[in-house]
Amino acid sequence: MEATGMKVVAFVSDGASQNRRFYNMHRLADSSNVSPEGVVYWAINKFDPSRKIYFFSDPPHLMKTIRNNVEKSSANGTRNLMVNGKVICWSHIRNVYEADVNINAAVPGLRKLNRVTFDHIHLTPRLRMRVNLAVQVLSKSMADALKAQDFAHTKETEHFIRLCDDFFDMLNVSKTYEDQKSNKKALYPYKRQTGDSGDQSGDVSGDGREDESKDESKDGSGDQSEDGSEDESEDESGDESGDESGDESEDGSKDEGGDESKDESREVTEGKGGDGSGDNENAGQNKDGEDWRFDWLENTFLKYINDWQEAVGKLKLPKEIRAKRSLSYQTIEGIRMTVRSFLGLIPELLSIPGVKYILSDRFNQDPLEEHFGKHRMRCGANDNPAEEQYMYNERKILVSKSEMMIKGGNCRKRKRNKQKIDTSDCRSLIKRAKKRKKTVK
Repeated sequence: MEATGMKVVAFVSDGASQNRRFYNMHRLADSSNVSPEGVVYWAINKFDPSRKIYFFSDPPHLMKTIRNNVEKSSANGTRNLMVNGKVICWSHIRNVYEADVNINAAVPGLRKLNRVTFDHIHLTPRLRMRVNLAVQVLSKSMADALKAQDFAHTKETEHFIRLCDDFFDMLNVSKTYEDQKSNKKALYPYKRQTGDSGDQSGDVSGDGREDESKDESKDGSGDQSEDGSEDESEDESGDESGDESGDESEDGSKDEGGDESKDESREVTEGKGGDGSGDNENAGQNKDGEDWRFDWLENTFLKYINDWQEAVGKLKLPKEIRAKRSLSYQTIEGIRMTVRSFLGLIPELLSIPGVKYILSDRFNQDPLEEHFGKHRMRCGANDNPAEEQYMYNERKILVSKSEMMIKGGNCRKRKRNKQKIDTSDCRSLIKRAKKRKKTVK
């Protein structure tokens, strides 16, 4: 890709063990590419040593692994998540859903969680692969429903869900106007800081096209991948994690700044993080001209995860029990790597002359998963197509089936400009050379 003139700036993958080992292979001798948490998050570009290649864990994949950790959290489960002496468990989510659909309610049929269905709560291995089921459960609507119940034992679950919702919003900005549509300042496109020099007339955001928003990915009609057991297996492997997780203590003591982080997360969810309205040019920036989301990702969300892990590591409990008290170490490592890479790459891209804004949803695997989902759908039961079959399907997808819907993918169909075929081109095709007949002597 570099040889053709394209500049590679990021490497996006899931959290498979092979990918994590690949990242660790790029650790520099001076550890300059290692985050304060000990995670390798960038490497030197071999084709241009002056540039870096940042490592990302696919944000939709992270949301699925976080949801899977919460789903397994219970007193007798493989996880028993606990922060500040309060539990985070799946039963809180299940109970609020059952209360929402209760036919004996005062107003039956009028629901707060209109997007949450039976499939969101009662998961199967196939349903666990669907991104929209994870995102809709870990959403502001779910947190608001928990808040409306006003139960003391669900406060930490509510707070954690709000953090996850804001985190995904910031890494899933897909349109230049989505913050106006949803009234969420976290969905404002990332723009050059006020007062920066350079040309701001460009319109570059990855490939410059607008894409499907988080709300559209949450409409409950997403599909699951046919072959993916990767997410489930990765989350289950979290049981192997040692004392590398945590922010909670047995005596119920709170970490420093815990209340402050809760207040900050509420401000983000309610759209108070930026100044101005959606049409304000600087709506995504604070009073100092810097994007407030960068500070929130590092000093609120990442701090919450790090403090949680640190507190669990100090517990005087067996290693196996400590491992259950926080998210799996694979998920924590993916969050740390993604946040650190995001904080380094976005300002770097915005400093390029001509780059006016960045849409953060470009840094995920959805286009790749969508494309190979089309291949799986065309191949049917054939899980191992030959080279000729693959090339035939590739041509059919690029021409006649470029806009087809995927019935077996774990991401929604992304809206993009349709490929145009010029029907007025009447140039004659190149004739194939005739084969000479063999003469029999």
